[in-house]
Amino acid sequence: MALTLAQLEARVALRLKDPSNVIYSTTDLDDALRLALHDYTRVSPLTAETLLTLPGDGRTIALNNVTDLLDVSEVWWPYDSTLDDDENEAANQVKGFFLRWDDAQPIVAISTVGNASPQTDDEAYLWYTKPHTIQNLDSASTTTLPAHHETMLAVGAAGYAAISEALDQVGSVHIDPKEVDYLKAWGEAQLRAWRDFLETVRAASARGGKPWTDRGWSLDKWDPNT
Repeated sequence: MALTLAQLEARVALRLKDPSNVIYSTTDLDDALRLALHDYTRVSPLTAETLLTLPGDGRTIALNNVTDLLDVSEVWWPYDSTLDDDENEAANQVKGFFLRWDDAQPIVAISTVGNASPQTDDEAYLWYTKPHTIQNLDSASTTTLPAHHETMLAVGAAGYAAISEALDQVGSVHIDPKEVDYLKAWGEAQLRAWRDFLETVRAASARGGKPWTDRGWSLDKWDPNT
């Protein structure tokens, strides 16, 4: 079962040997969890899909109503929500697409068979990626990363929190003059373990075969064919 923010805070605090939050406040832990969650999203973003009703004519489609969009994976047009996927795939005329941002608003431009142009109120179907969330962090309703990855998320967050605390302690008087160095070294070790784990996640997320469809921009003489 996915952990909530409070449960992850407790897990990170325990790893930092500060279960009562004497040294690391929950605000500190939340900042560290955001950093680790951003790392995770970067290597294995959350996948999502949505039905679009096109707001205008043309092969450039505004996606400003798609919440938290990071990138586009696939676009189908024309799409008919009353048909099954096989029928919609057969009707799909999108050969390729690219995502761009105009005044911080996402827009996907599509290349179509015969330069066919979508019309207002047509349906299209979009597959896309978005950030992972932790339930109750920044008002998120769910924790989306796999439950078996949460322990390593706590490792990464603990590393970030320790490095931050070590920086805060620079210049302070300590009984052991090497205390800050020890804390910094410990934090760096946690982050190394976290980044090694992220590489395994990245490798597992990599596509292992041919693309799901054969659509895409055509190669020209300057493009590699591998």
